[in-house]
Amino acid sequence: MSPEEIIAQSLQDSRVEGITVLGGEPFEQPEPLAKLLTLAWKNKLSTVVFTGYTHEQLLANGLPAVTTALCHTDVLIDGPYRKAERDFSRPLVGSANQRFLFLTDRYIMDDFPPNRVEVRIGKDGSIALNGMGPMEKIIRKIKEY
Repeated sequence: MSPEEIIAQSLQDSRVEGITVLGGEPFEQPEPLAKLLTLAWKNKLSTVVFTGYTHEQLLANGLPAVTTALCHTDVLIDGPYRKAERDFSRPLVGSANQRFLFLTDRYIMDDFPPNRVEVRIGKDGSIALNGMGPMEKIIRKIKEY
């Protein structure tokens, strides 16, 4: 499906307010990324982009497509996930080094709900976990139960 088709389909669903772009690494393909984000903005969709690069690295890159992509990004969440800095105290990110950069005034930090983990226990005793958080602690508690 082309970016145009994806956007058109999204606009048909009144609950869709924007798009989120994440890994691989979106900025490894800056031209298609810039095209997608520009198209989203033209259609008044919000844009959140995750990258393992820092904002400073992206700015220093100098490629026009990177600049265009950043100009059409509402929130940039930058920095690589680092297991040694694991931290689930903030929404959406898994390590303390990752930053929320609000490149427009469309969102503020309070717009992002806290992380949560959903636990489903099936009739057969099976357990399914979904979400983001300290899964090891949750699994340990379930096993203790």
